[in-house]
Amino acid sequence: MMEKCLQLTLQILIITSLAIPEILCNDLLWDIDSRFNGNIPVQDPPPETIKNNRVIPVVIPENGSIRLNVTCVREDYDKELNKDPSFKYGGLSLIQEEKIVPQGENFAKWTKTIEITSANAGEKKVSCDYNQNSYDAKIIEAKFYIYASDAGATCNQETCKKTLAFRKGTMEDRPREVIVTEVKRQLTKEYGDAIDESEKHLNIFKVNVDCTEGKCSSAGLSGGIMAAIVIGITATFVVMMGVIFKTRDNIYHIYERVVKR
Repeated sequence: MMEKCLQLTLQILIITSLAIPEILCNDLLWDIDSRFNGNIPVQDPPPETIKNNRVIPVVIPENGSIRLNVTCVREDYDKELNKDPSFKYGGLSLIQEEKIVPQGENFAKWTKTIEITSANAGEKKVSCDYNQNSYDAKIIEAKFYIYASDAGATCNQETCKKTLAFRKGTMEDRPREVIVTEVKRQLTKEYGDAIDESEKHLNIFKVNVDCTEGKCSSAGLSGGIMAAIVIGITATFVVMMGVIFKTRDNIYHIYERVVKR
């Protein structure tokens, strides 16, 4: 990355005679948790001014939460100044943070672990604002598209299934196909392949899942118990029938002996 930046700097210097080449090699970048697609630009193609901003779709499992890492990386980091960026979390919870300045390298990175719950459904922004010196201020944003299922999905007591509808809050804008692909990937990983995307134009994705409400709450256990009971009754019946037949035979033999006398 740095070699390409230096090559570009030399080319521009030859053409324009710029006096401050370092300003061309000081990008501020996101490194997003590898469980999610952190390479989706806010637009396609993105304007130069926001080329490092990212959109990250996140699906929250039913009644669950997710913790993930977002890392802000500063190229051409000045270790003597030793400045840190400022972060905003857009209402998301910061769990922990870490700064890393690798020995012998010219970059630094700040990793923030954030927690996202179904209550955060919608769009949330995390920003990293870095100002190393008077001419070198940069800010990048990571916009999270958070999908959560509707509360109160009812269980079909006949099939023991319920439908979870995952949506991005109340903002039902038509998503780009790259967003659809990532949401489906996360849902498939969590719930399997049967994803209903018939309402994807409304930013709604549905899955059918097993439920545990009502009579379904112990369906698996009852099935096992019933099977054991049936087997037990059958075995008992076989034993009893054997005893009955053996007793009958004994009575018959006793009768024959008594009669013959």
